[in-house]
Amino acid sequence: MSNGREAQKQLVHDHVKYMRGLIDNALPPGAVVPRHTDAGHFYGVPNGGVYPSVTGVIGYVKDPSIQQFDMNEALRYVEANIHTAMVGGEVDFMKVMDVMHEAKKAPKGILTDAGDIGTKIHDRREKYYQDWIDTDQRPAIEQYYTDQDDVRLISAMRALSSFCDDSHYIPIRTEVMVYSDKYRIAGMLDDVGMVNTVIRKGDRNCQHELWYEGFKTRCDKCDHKRQWQFCLTDLKSSNQFKDSYYFQVALYIMMFTDLVKVKPERSFILKVSKTDGRYSTEELTKMPQLVAGAKKVIAAADAVEKVKQLRQKSNAKQVIVI
Repeated sequence: MSNGREAQKQLVHDHVKYMRGLIDNALPPGAVVPRHTDAGHFYGVPNGGVYPSVTGVIGYVKDPSIQQFDMNEALRYVEANIHTAMVGGEVDFMKVMDVMHEAKKAPKGILTDAGDIGTKIHDRREKYYQDWIDTDQRPAIEQYYTDQDDVRLISAMRALSSFCDDSHYIPIRTEVMVYSDKYRIAGMLDDVGMVNTVIRKGDRNCQHELWYEGFKTRCDKCDHKRQWQFCLTDLKSSNQFKDSYYFQVALYIMMFTDLVKVKPERSFILKVSKTDGRYSTEELTKMPQLVAGAKKVIAAADAVEKVKQLRQKSNAKQVIVI
């Protein structure tokens, strides 16, 4: 007697196809196009406007972790190099000044390097998922890195593969450009797909006898239960989670839901390690509160821009001193 596994597999496959159609109808190729400049990231949208990126707007929330990082890296540089200021057993104050000058640049160099490897990880992930989408077959992750690649990239790709294994992830679309005419913002969300979520763990010692009913899977012997769900993920390769990520993803969810008319059942930040091939996730809950907070960030960013414009106009006036 069939327990419905093949029927569920076909149902999920058909749903993935259906969701791709919805997204492509709402956001056809060329509907949103990058218009990046030296001043930042911008996107051209269907109404002819050009909107700033979500990341740029969220940038108005100064992340305390960046400030702490700058200070710590500068101090590390001084500690590692202060010995060079000793000449003949005495302190050479000119060399001390050189060390201090280089210490100021140390955090920027590290952040630039982190940004470069982060971009490479994102690009390689996009290629992996897009090939998977195009062929409806999951490629071997080993095809997407070589021994000559940066070890950080290799670690991140292995972590991504582990996530796909554990969640039974199926990509629907990758690098989806979204926008909001109401809030005049746009951005590129990383991925939407399907995950097989454990609803109830059940008895860990049970030899599960699984039955498949629609998108749900249950054990006939204990209360173990899983369910396929539509999810939105945002990939990060930074060393830690940051509060600003939540606002960023909340705005992606808001725009995607408004445009496609489908709300993700799960939304989370996926952090891949650059050192040990592991991953971790943080799920976004209480979405209405997160979106409300993100809208306040947009309002704050608008207020700052208005102040800048007012200052420019004020400074442009000729002042007569009597």
